[in-house]
Amino acid sequence: QQVSQLEDQVKQVTEKAKFDLADSYYQRALALEETAKRTKFAPKKKKETKREALELYKLAATSGKVEANDRIAKLEKEM
Repeated sequence: QQVSQLEDQVKQVTEKAKFDLADSYYQRALALEETAKRTKFAPKKKKETKREALELYKLAATSGKVEANDRIAKLEKEM
């Protein structure tokens, strides 16, 4: 019985860690996207920053963050 409780706790912790990781990727991508928006006179830097944000959104999406899919589509359309 204790073993099954511990297994459940481990499963919950790993699910939470995965969600937190996906959320972290998503938040970092949002920050990079905002940085790209504020970059005015450096088109190469802006494009590179958008590309980094896109990669982070993809990582977030594969980690389970559903909201990232909309951002991925938007950035891919812009690039």
